[in-house]
Amino acid sequence: MSFLPFALSVFALLILPDPTNAVLAMGSQGISFARALALVAAVVLPVAGLAGPFLKAHPAVSEAVKLISATWVLYLALKLRVVDVRPRFSSSARGMSL
Repeated sequence: MSFLPFALSVFALLILPDPTNAVLAMGSQGISFARALALVAAVVLPVAGLAGPFLKAHPAVSEAVKLISATWVLYLALKLRVVDVRPRFSSSARGMSL
């Protein structure tokens, strides 16, 4: 796989909505668009340039990264799906019931 298709694939994955991107969006509210582009260029491009050839040369590592990534996404999906919706009471309201 050449660099450009890999970088475009990574970029496409980064713009898809998911919990990680929501956290990144909330954390980046205070920075300018130019600063955000600089951060993307500083992180995505080097990772794309280094990870692609390394993962191609080491298929076992590539499979492990895929397995870890899939497990993490499954964990996040389950965590989002199983939300505790029971009301929480403060210590002063212990005697009260619904």
